Amino acid sequence: MEILKIEDLYSGYKNFIVLKNINLKISEGEFVGLIGPNASGKSTLFKTIVRILKIQKGKILLYQKDIKKYKFKDLAKIVAFSSKITDYSLNFKVKEFLVLARYPWGFLNDDFDFILSELELKELLYKTLKELSSGELQRVLVTQALLQTPKLLLLDEPVSHLDIAHQIKILDKLKKFNLENKLTILASFHELNLASEYCDKLILLFNGEIKNQGLPSEVLDYKTIEEIYNTKVIVKENPISKKPYVFPVPIIWRNNDKKN
Repeated sequence: MEILKIEDLYSGYKNFIVLKNINLKISEGEFVGLIGPNASGKSTLFKTIVRILKIQKGKILLYQKDIKKYKFKDLAKIVAFSSKITDYSLNFKVKEFLVLARYPWGFLNDDFDFILSELELKELLYKTLKELSSGELQRVLVTQALLQTPKLLLLDEPVSHLDIAHQIKILDKLKKFNLENKLTILASFHELNLASEYCDKLILLFNGEIKNQGLPSEVLDYKTIEEIYNTKVIVKENPISKKPYVFPVPIIWRNNDKKN
């Protein structure tokens, strides 16, 4: 079943259009990766979907209903958005911050303790956010979004600036919720190989437009990556997952005659 459909979308900030002619569809239960260089429009797309930014032109449909017709509280019961923390939130205790996720519903649900255990947060509940490490804080942000019990989870760079252990731990948990709960996820990544491994399909943004979308094997070809990121790469197949893996090529090893 189609959960999100975007048609001919234009969006941005006041007099500056960032997104142009965006068309995409996401079905229930998909794990979709949003990739692209800095300033390609990834965060703008998320903010437009949750109505932080206004649609300049086009349409966004959630379960075939125009998002403009949803009350904000009803929208928040379907879509959760996890982004960067704001400074004024840092004095919240972890438990206080997490409970805010239940505001659209007005009550705690039976999954509350289960999700806390899954993300290993019970020992942090009475710390303030400013006392947490970057890895702990990232887990809190993702957990808050999960506690909202959405149908569609939007994650803006959920594993950026984390070490590989924390990246894998968070993504493994998200994949588990995706598979076992049929949670639909749209997440942005700078780490192309993590996006390739965890996502069912990828959407590549460049200069506010969709350059390509499809299976990781269809999107992560070396010609496209070199063009978009303006750097030399080699793309090989991961021998275990069979997903494409992107290797950057430092200048000292570059040989234009060897690509694949």
